[in-house]
Amino acid sequence: MPIKTASLHGSPYIGIFCSVTDDVALVPHHTPHTEQKKIGEALEVNVIPCTVAESQLIGVMAKGLGKKIAVAYTTTDEEIRALEKHGLEIYRVHEMTAIGNLVCVQENGGIASPMIPHEEVARLQDFWNVKFHRKIVAQSEIAGSCIVATGRGFLSHPKTDPEEM
Repeated sequence: MPIKTASLHGSPYIGIFCSVTDDVALVPHHTPHTEQKKIGEALEVNVIPCTVAESQLIGVMAKGLGKKIAVAYTTTDEEIRALEKHGLEIYRVHEMTAIGNLVCVQENGGIASPMIPHEEVARLQDFWNVKFHRKIVAQSEIAGSCIVATGRGFLSHPKTDPEEM
């Protein structure tokens, strides 16, 4: 597995700017081609330059699983059509923006912030066809910012208590 370092827009916080699945990496439009290539090669994914909710903070505004991406409710129809042209299925969440900070999802399930209404969690479960658990992680309601996961494992905030694990 290739491991590389990267920065975007002069920032080392690439998770704020990128939303990545096993199939695609959504990156800001103005990401230099050299960085796009590095991301694509390291993660073995197709790189799609875009905006979400008219923002470069794609990792905050979008979360995906495979080719299914949930985006902020403020995402424009034009942005959604542009993503769909790449073969992605898009779900616009209801009245929420920072979906990338609020959920963690992988093929076996997901963690959703208790800040997300029950009805919206149910819609996300239907969209991704996975079961979600509403949880606080490391005493934080922004669970998606505290966990990353794949089908092979997960990493959690260092202050996650054993009961939460």
